[in-house]
Amino acid sequence: LKASVGIAVTQDPTTEPKELLHLADQDMYARKKNPRNA
Repeated sequence: LKASVGIAVTQDPTTEPKELLHLADQDMYARKKNPRNA
């Protein structure tokens, strides 16, 4: 069993939650593609 997590951080309070989710998804898939570089 494996789990994958993506991370997105911002200090801009105007950033939309769906934008952060999109960035976290991109990070997750990048980590899944290159697990040793995560």
